[in-house]
Amino acid sequence: MKTYLILLREDIQAMNSMTEEEAMAEIGMYQKWVDELTQNGNHVSSEPLTTEGYMVSEQQVVSDGPFIEAKDAIGGYFIIKANDDQHAIEIAKSCPLVMKGGEVELRAIMEY
Repeated sequence: MKTYLILLREDIQAMNSMTEEEAMAEIGMYQKWVDELTQNGNHVSSEPLTTEGYMVSEQQVVSDGPFIEAKDAIGGYFIIKANDDQHAIEIAKSCPLVMKGGEVELRAIMEY
């Protein structure tokens, strides 16, 4: 099996304007998805991310870079195992964000 990274690209304003009930329902959808991935042997790890962050280079550290002001932010990630690219795509299509019309980025993790 190959290892893949799924990045959740989410609308910051939509995330920040959710009611507590909407946020809990969203969390429930992800928990159910993770349970299914785990039962199928595809889940490796996952975590939500805050919308705040830093751009770090040798010369500077920026805390309010364009990525913070962008409409979308990476809201979390999943590391999964899949048989091949097509299998990983099918798993990514079952992500709650994709199921409600959003997009995720799917990347294979290099093996050395």
